[in-house]
Amino acid sequence: MGIEMPKPDISHDPTQASVVPQSVKDLEVIGKNSKGRDIVQDSVGRKFHEIEYSPRDQMFLSRLLKGTMPVSDVVYKKETGKFYSYVLPTEYIEKSENSEDELWADRRILDKIFTDNEHYRANTRSGEGWHILFDFNIVDEFWYHGFSPEEASYGIQRGSIQQLSVLKSRLSELRKRCAGPDGLAFMKAILDSMEREGAGTPSIFEQQKDMDRKPTVEQFQIEILEAMDSFSKIIEERILEKTSR
Repeated sequence: MGIEMPKPDISHDPTQASVVPQSVKDLEVIGKNSKGRDIVQDSVGRKFHEIEYSPRDQMFLSRLLKGTMPVSDVVYKKETGKFYSYVLPTEYIEKSENSEDELWADRRILDKIFTDNEHYRANTRSGEGWHILFDFNIVDEFWYHGFSPEEASYGIQRGSIQQLSVLKSRLSELRKRCAGPDGLAFMKAILDSMEREGAGTPSIFEQQKDMDRKPTVEQFQIEILEAMDSFSKIIEERILEKTSR
């Protein structure tokens, strides 16, 4: 007789702690979402939505951002061969007085750093003191769009001093996570864990059109850090401009 493993504790802030893939068991289809994808429930009542578009890239980015943004976890189950996005239980999310400003900031970081502009009108849940981001799209344009100072400046020109300050703070926090040898090791650890779980390699690290070789994690790190530094400078200039009026 096998040893019965204890059920996972789900009564913690799901924006800070990741779902352990091995704890997601006995998935049962309980319906379809608005996009026609399966909604499943596991043995402890957690709900997940099936992901079809660029699931490996979504998994990589969600793990990169976890703890700095309130993002939904992405898990892969070998049993079904599918990827799923965790529906975070909002009752356990620690509420923030600055949630609206944080959402404003997070949307712009996703857009300007990771070329994901789909969260301005969609792929977001929010309520009193909280917000959640899901369905990330960083594949199609990441290596070709690049950081645009003009677009970044335009995208924050209507921001208040409070919103810009929150944006600067959240961008700085994310940069600390991604910078230096520790940041590189963190990104490589994400990729290693994905391989161990059978999820495979994100598309952004596969062969790209018009590129001689596959992009490396080192290139990705350089790309996003340069974008963050440029964006941070623009934010600081905008704050100075607004405070000097």
